[in-house]
Amino acid sequence: MLTEWSLKTADSIPHLAAELNVTPLTARLLANRKIRTVEEARAFLSGSAENFQDPYLLAGMETAVRRILEAIDKSEPIIVHGDYDVDGVTASAIVGRTLSSMGARWKAFVPHRVLNGYGFTQDGVRFAKGEGAKVLITLDCGTGSIEEVKAAQFAGIDCLIFDHHQIKDGCLPEAYAIVNPHRPDCPSPFKMYCAAGLAFKLAQALIGRHALELLDIASLGTVGDMVPLFGENRMIVKQGLRSMSGNLRLAIRMMAESAKLKTRRFNVGHLGFVFGPRINASGRMESAETSLQLLLSEDPLAAAKYAHELEKQNKKRRDLERNTLQDALRKVEREINFNENRVLVVWDAAWHPGVIGIVAARLVERFHRPALVISINGEGMGKGSGRSVRRVNLYELLKRASAPLVQFGGHEQAVGLSVEEKKLPEFRRLINEFAREWVLPEYLSKIFEVDAEINLNEITVEQLKQIALLEPFGLGNPKPVFLTRNVELRPVPSRWFAANEQRFFVSREGQHVEAVWKPPDGTSRCARGQYDILYFPTLKLWEGHQIFELEIKDIKKK
Repeated sequence: MLTEWSLKTADSIPHLAAELNVTPLTARLLANRKIRTVEEARAFLSGSAENFQDPYLLAGMETAVRRILEAIDKSEPIIVHGDYDVDGVTASAIVGRTLSSMGARWKAFVPHRVLNGYGFTQDGVRFAKGEGAKVLITLDCGTGSIEEVKAAQFAGIDCLIFDHHQIKDGCLPEAYAIVNPHRPDCPSPFKMYCAAGLAFKLAQALIGRHALELLDIASLGTVGDMVPLFGENRMIVKQGLRSMSGNLRLAIRMMAESAKLKTRRFNVGHLGFVFGPRINASGRMESAETSLQLLLSEDPLAAAKYAHELEKQNKKRRDLERNTLQDALRKVEREINFNENRVLVVWDAAWHPGVIGIVAARLVERFHRPALVISINGEGMGKGSGRSVRRVNLYELLKRASAPLVQFGGHEQAVGLSVEEKKLPEFRRLINEFAREWVLPEYLSKIFEVDAEINLNEITVEQLKQIALLEPFGLGNPKPVFLTRNVELRPVPSRWFAANEQRFFVSREGQHVEAVWKPPDGTSRCARGQYDILYFPTLKLWEGHQIFELEIKDIKKK
């Protein structure tokens, strides 16, 4: 895989360093994140709940809130229609807990990945009719469900749509209210909410400051859906993690115990790689009902049972993912011509639809080009999930190559689709015809954005404490990456460590630190010599002493 290093050009801003009492390097890191005033910097670093914007800046919010209050006042049944992934489940839990606190009559409809399919479907309408619902709140779905909304409205059910997906061709369903920040008439200055974020904004509108008690659940959905961690999203995650360090929710505690996680100092990694996969597991393997019930539960025995079930399902998911990935890699090797195919499209009838999104992401990591992974059911219908690289808008490519598709949806970096098996070769050919026109070869090089070129002696305990102020890190606010040139790398014997990593002693001008590198293909090795390296510096404890360690991102031979 080709890599490019792009050094960010924002300069340190002297007044930021002086007024915030931070180093010039920290001021440059803030400037790299387009933070240039003292007020912006203080808001970014504090991430205070006081900085949340008015929820009524979201178009449609006032209408939706008014209808919900009317339904509660009249004791009308309300259906909360979520989705089966971590974003949809956490959004349902937030809205469900909010409605319960207000004394509402409500039930959840959690679509089954296989039985009901993706999004707001006629099955959801039938469920709402069967429950005698007068209001149906969709979360993480509904923006493209024109016929389903018509059917619900015809049955006397008012649809309130809370969704963050792109709007196809400017067409919106005729719902009672639509809260989607991508509406052209939406005045909200922040547009990048996930469904859990929108659910939190609805809770803010309904119950005010009491909604802050739900930020831990909102942070889980925000990290799990991989939306950019800036603006409101960053505040949601920062405050959510802070609340976890205080009064730990029963559901989180039970998941942590099932995962044998000892720490109480949770970070984005725990949300994204411990709790998120477990919430996702039930929707991938069976029904997301288990995950939702865990997040709603106040009974320790019931919560422990749900958490144990999620642990079993997550193990099953990991095994399926590993086997499916190996199959997909073999198909890529046999079927894909990398000169012709800038988008990887692979399919198989043996693949479980619950893991194809993860496998697509793994293919993107391995080959750094968009990937679509499709599972074929017994009736010859394929269900696919796609992931992309930063500079390729996969949703736009699908729009251009949509003729063979039954349906599709999503956004720039993640999509879903349905297609008949017999049309898959045509679809692979068509999407790659457009990709050869729109996706330049350089878009398929992995770009490392470099925050600053520094010397090893600039890595100090105080500097790392200041870097920690930029957390939580994630999409849109990544860990800072530094460049140091002309270092000597001396490999440490690999038998001491994991097979997929290489460790070094790093030296330059009398400075010595340790480093670890996990090659993208898991097998590359570097011999002793002079290199330029990209890395993120950390501190680790060894026998009571603090030792600097570099997490190497990329290496180039001198």
